[in-house]
Amino acid sequence: MLDLTPITGDDRFPNVSLTVPEGWENRSGWGVRFAPETERWMGITFWDVDEVYAHPCRWLGKKRLQPGPTAADLAEVLATRPLRNATAPIDIEVDGYSGKELVWSVPDNIDFATCDEDADGIPSFESWTSAPGSWNTDRYQQGPGQVDRLWILDVDGQRLVVDAMYMPGATAKDQAMLRQVMESLRFES
Repeated sequence: MLDLTPITGDDRFPNVSLTVPEGWENRSGWGVRFAPETERWMGITFWDVDEVYAHPCRWLGKKRLQPGPTAADLAEVLATRPLRNATAPIDIEVDGYSGKELVWSVPDNIDFATCDEDADGIPSFESWTSAPGSWNTDRYQQGPGQVDRLWILDVDGQRLVVDAMYMPGATAKDQAMLRQVMESLRFES
């Protein structure tokens, strides 16, 4: 078992534990990943979402959306973003916490070079910003064809997003492993 404390120094959330097979690695306490920088890349990260980019490719200096405080509010906003082909949010319960689940993706044929550039001059396909003081800054996607399964949970009055992503080269077996790791998530008291 690999224990994570996704929010270092943030006592609003309990610690998280995941059971991961060999080959997975911890990402500084805010996620885990498998086969990074390969066509099979997969990972799970944890987010305290603040604002959502209105458009994932045309985000620089553009309107950001305030989704509201609940898991349902955020799921509704995410499900309607352009270029994401999101599923309708469904009700879920994860280790005693309720929330919403949806799956969205990045278009297979998008050229990130056509997207706005970040501060380092790198074109970026953006999803959301993190709350001030969070362990992460913003969620950008790693490449065309990426798929993300999002669990948007209400954890003791705080919204927490669990983002399980995989790249197009992940096999059906890889995707099943990712789902198994995601479903092993437990909150520690």
